[in-house]
Amino acid sequence: MQAAAPYCFRCELGKTFPECALACAEDVEAVIAREGPETVAAVIVEPVIGTGGVVPPPAGYFARLQEICREHDILLILDEVITGFGRTGRWFGMEHWDIHPDLVSFAKGITSGYLPLGGVGLSRRVYETLRDETPRGIPFMVGFTYNNHPACCAAAHANLDIIEREGLVENSAAVGAYLLECLKAALGSHPLVGEIRGVGLCTGVEFVQPGTRDPVGGRPMAFTAAVAGACTERGMLARAMWEVIGISPPLCVTRSEVDEIVGILEASVVSVAEAFPGA
Repeated sequence: MQAAAPYCFRCELGKTFPECALACAEDVEAVIAREGPETVAAVIVEPVIGTGGVVPPPAGYFARLQEICREHDILLILDEVITGFGRTGRWFGMEHWDIHPDLVSFAKGITSGYLPLGGVGLSRRVYETLRDETPRGIPFMVGFTYNNHPACCAAAHANLDIIEREGLVENSAAVGAYLLECLKAALGSHPLVGEIRGVGLCTGVEFVQPGTRDPVGGRPMAFTAAVAGACTERGMLARAMWEVIGISPPLCVTRSEVDEIVGILEASVVSVAEAFPGA
């Protein structure tokens, strides 16, 4: 089952925030009511929608979502695979909105991608339920081949030591704010830019046909794929995600490097827009 995403720029319910009164959160409750709360085990959500377009939630969204889950005794599961370990300027994305999930999945950032490692954090409530209600004599089985791989766990420890020692979470917050400011200054008035958004070093620029929410040129991802290609030609990797170009530099990025990033993106957008049919 899927409910409306907290994606204000492209609200699938046709609403406008804040007049909508968090209709996307209320849609979650509507889905639960339609299906029957007793049939719903959990609500799974990202603190910031990642590959769906780098979309932070509107104010109050998670507070209401938590209320809904508590009212119906439904678990809240957070996917922090992208937003964990400093990406948003906090250790975990949940800290921005005071979220208290029942389970949290994480990966990627715990080793900075040097070796594969992922995990799940449990609330005390979930842990105690597993501990106390598992039938005696039946162990809680998690028998995967690479469980607790020593080299991967050692890489995670080393990586977390570096993040702490070099203040990379704090750098993500400070330089991320500068990145967002520079993106808005460089591209905020461009006629093909619909919205610029982000949290920490997780930012996105959404492109639209002027005066609409339609893809530039009328073809999905055509413009953003061309911009990403132009960035690559200029020596920078950027990701096209539907009508969004995602910019998520390393946690150690500097302000001077941000200037270079924004300059490359701006030049790429300008060059592609000039040659792009229908732009």
